[in-house]
Amino acid sequence: MKRRLFFPHNIGLHLLSLLFFAMGYASVYLCIDTIVLARWRAIDVVVLVLALIWLIMMMKQVLVMEHLYIFLNHDTIDVPDDWLNKNMKIQYKISVPYNTVKELSYSCETTNSRGKSIKSFSAFSIMSKPYLNLVDEEGKVERIFLWWYTKRQRKKLIRELFARCPNCVSDLDAVLNIVDATKAGMFIVPDQPFRKMRSKKSTKKNKDKRNNSNTD
Repeated sequence: MKRRLFFPHNIGLHLLSLLFFAMGYASVYLCIDTIVLARWRAIDVVVLVLALIWLIMMMKQVLVMEHLYIFLNHDTIDVPDDWLNKNMKIQYKISVPYNTVKELSYSCETTNSRGKSIKSFSAFSIMSKPYLNLVDEEGKVERIFLWWYTKRQRKKLIRELFARCPNCVSDLDAVLNIVDATKAGMFIVPDQPFRKMRSKKSTKKNKDKRNNSNTD
């Protein structure tokens, strides 16, 4: 089988990368320009160092966003780690042989690719995210994060995988119909933190009611 490499064609992703790069470059440029006009002072060195740190942070964001890809190797489908820190991580590294895939499905989840909640609070921790689920004979699920891929790319990837996975028993048309019908990006409030908050509030209210009744 030929190797295929899928890069996101999402314009928003590349515009964000360009924005991060421009912000980092502009901060350093303006800093140096100001220092040259005003001559060097001790405070200028500190500001320049901070501007360089900002540039490095912005370039890191660009690398994180631009290294996303899905690689269809000869015998396996490979997806790299997303390089985010542990509390923000969405996509974990996976490598799945085609002949072990029993089912292919498409779903939207608020969790990361391992089916666990994202600890750091952000937009991605409360939004439904599209995943391609690869299920083996033992029921183990490996998920591929598809947020930054266009709907056309997602359908093309699914067709490619159906052609490469000889033991897959899923219905291709049914999966593609789900892709067409599903809209990711809806805000879904995570259950656990808010349940705890509600339980604490309800417990407090019950205590207040008991105290009032005892007083009466």
